[in-house]
Amino acid sequence: MLPRLLFLICAALSASRAVAQEQQAVADEPLQAAESADAAPEPAEPEVPQPPKKEEEPASNPIPLAVGGAAALAALALLLGGGSKKKQPAALLLGPSNAGKTLLFHRLVNNEIEETVASMKSDEGIVDNKLLVDVPGHRRLRNEVTKELKRATKIVFMVDAADATRQAKAAAELLYEIFCQDSRPSLLILCNKKDRPGAKTPARIKLTLASEIETLHKTAKTMGSTGDDTQQVAPIDTAGKFFSFESHAPCACTFLAYSAREDKLDAVREFLLK
Repeated sequence: MLPRLLFLICAALSASRAVAQEQQAVADEPLQAAESADAAPEPAEPEVPQPPKKEEEPASNPIPLAVGGAAALAALALLLGGGSKKKQPAALLLGPSNAGKTLLFHRLVNNEIEETVASMKSDEGIVDNKLLVDVPGHRRLRNEVTKELKRATKIVFMVDAADATRQAKAAAELLYEIFCQDSRPSLLILCNKKDRPGAKTPARIKLTLASEIETLHKTAKTMGSTGDDTQQVAPIDTAGKFFSFESHAPCACTFLAYSAREDKLDAVREFLLK
């Protein structure tokens, strides 16, 4: 009985060694032979089924939650605080494009003359402890003008006296929008570039602007009478008479011939400090 048992043990060891050698030989074969469609697959040794492993639940990462919470708080703070923060009251530099606003702004704020181009965004500076805002006059930025008007304490309004006829309509539209505001800031209307050839006098510019404002006012009244509320009617009552700055403007308007490049700044500073 013992010799037979020893024989069976040796046979099992030999079979196990043969299987191991055979598996090693298969592993050493070239990759091309293993991938050949004609090669017969080697019989695989049956695997003993293993009990399924219990999958571990991934631990939650607190970082995304923290970042998301911080972003939500920041958005809420912007909505409740910064987004609704009112702008500081300021004097405004207004007028059509190329009227000379930015040149005057740099003289007032920096006490220097700078060659400028038509600006496309507002710029702020301090003049005698007063905040001054240079507001672009381009038609496409009219919404920016409307926002800035809500904080206006004084308005320096500039018109190119050498190009007054062509600028008259754009200047009148801006003035009319100023007259539509609930506030009544006084205006200093500078007829700039008085030294240029063909520059119009303040009296002539006043009449030209009054004519354009009269047209706008009649159009607004007509639109209002037809029930169209898309255009606001300015608080102007001319009693059927032709519009004039002296009689019908809802705020004080002073016209002055000026050169933003050469004239002294005393008149403008005095107006801003009143």
